[in-house]
Amino acid sequence: MEKELETIQQIYNVVVEFIINYSFQILGAIIILIVG
Repeated sequence: MEKELETIQQIYNVVVEFIINYSFQILGAIIILIVG
């Protein structure tokens, strides 16, 4: 169980990092689509 939890936490960290890195780009693209 301990190892499973560790794996889930690693996946969670990667997903959070991915969202943080790309959320600004996605947000910008959405704004451009709405404004443009």
